Amino acid sequence: MTLDVSEQERDFLSEVLEAKYASLLHELHHTDTREYKDLLKQKIGLLEGLRSKVGAPLSAETPS
Repeated sequence: MTLDVSEQERDFLSEVLEAKYASLLHELHHTDTREYKDLLKQKIGLLEGLRSKVGAPLSAETPS
């Protein structure tokens, strides 16, 4: 599948992905449940893949 977006749309999509990434990292660091941590790490991995496809690196912080 190919998605054609303008530069402005790509920039906005990057901002949205970055905000969700930060939110998931925050949630990851504040949860105790192993299963939920694993789910959050999976979602973070998906976001990292999406972000690389739109051409903008994620924050330097890495999930633990």
